[in-house]
Amino acid sequence: MEFTPREFELLEYLLRHKEQVVSREMLARDIWRETSRATPLDNVIDVHMARLRHKIDEPFDHKLLHTIEELDTCCGGAMRRLGPRHVRSRMTLWYVLVLGFLLLAYAGGASLYLFYSLREQLDNDLSEDVERVEGLLENTPDGWLHLTLFIMEKTRPTCSASSKSGQPKAPFSIVVPR
Repeated sequence: MEFTPREFELLEYLLRHKEQVVSREMLARDIWRETSRATPLDNVIDVHMARLRHKIDEPFDHKLLHTIEELDTCCGGAMRRLGPRHVRSRMTLWYVLVLGFLLLAYAGGASLYLFYSLREQLDNDLSEDVERVEGLLENTPDGWLHLTLFIMEKTRPTCSASSKSGQPKAPFSIVVPR
């Protein structure tokens, strides 16, 4: 049998990893010397494996090269499975889960921050309102609370320079029993 240098290197690698699952990533890293898979070599690897199968497996009844779920290639009799999913699929699933967890944590933190900042703002506004109202309350000698309010006069704008719009008109009192 005649082999190209790449086919021979591929066959030698498969024989050295007999009865082991060999992934495309392993072949790309160890045979093609690709450390980062920026350009996918899957088709190149598939073509070389098809040529190697054609030379090794076609003339014989007993097949030496087997593909597991079209994902991984191994050489020999006993094959073991990596699992139900390909490595890239599992990594993608992990990335999605981690990203989802981070987004959930961020949303929870933002919600807590908004809740506490709004609560603090409402407490401050309520304190200011209570202080303002306490200044308008006074105790009467007969035990009643007297609240004095000033009603602002609302007038329509006129051309007169003597308009007193927005000035207090007269005090308005509310007496509440204690």
